[in-house]
Amino acid sequence: MSSSQTGRPDEPTGRVVHRTTSLLLKPTTSQTRGLLRLLRLQCELYNSALEERRGAWKWERRRVGRLEQYGALTGFDHPVLEFGVVAARGTLLRLDRAFSSFFRRLKTGQKPGFPRFRAQSRFDSVEYPDKANWKLDERRLYLHGVGHIRYHCSKRGVRGTPKTLVVKREGRRFRAYVACEQRPRGHFLRLARPSGST
Repeated sequence: MSSSQTGRPDEPTGRVVHRTTSLLLKPTTSQTRGLLRLLRLQCELYNSALEERRGAWKWERRRVGRLEQYGALTGFDHPVLEFGVVAARGTLLRLDRAFSSFFRRLKTGQKPGFPRFRAQSRFDSVEYPDKANWKLDERRLYLHGVGHIRYHCSKRGVRGTPKTLVVKREGRRFRAYVACEQRPRGHFLRLARPSGST
């Protein structure tokens, strides 16, 4: 995943640079099982939410939006919430973007391509659209429902303030992509040290 930035280090202090850093995760065997379960349950949620939208339109001619589906997560009796509500919202946001693209193509006369159900084998990433349910320090990435996962990144480290996260399966490995906001002039965020470290 490529980095993007909205300004340059020598621009005025009011501008913010956006960067994405890749982390190679080194999960234990049990954490790997947790990550695979996370992907499987998010895939189930995606397909269930898509079925709800399709059914509401087919039988009631009613559109179901992202905020309505967010609200349905409250009291939702499904193991997907073992991993926190933020990852579930990220999956619903992903589906909402698919519908937004569909309606945009429809409006411009392009081949619309209605959103499709996803196979578990092809559902390879989970998005955390805000900073809840995960935390990053200098050694580990904490994911709610999975635990503290060791990671490796470049010597430059994670620069800036972490804002969003995507966890992705790439072959037999897992990577995390952390999107950060960074102040100009080389400001470096000192991540919190893990408890008990010197």
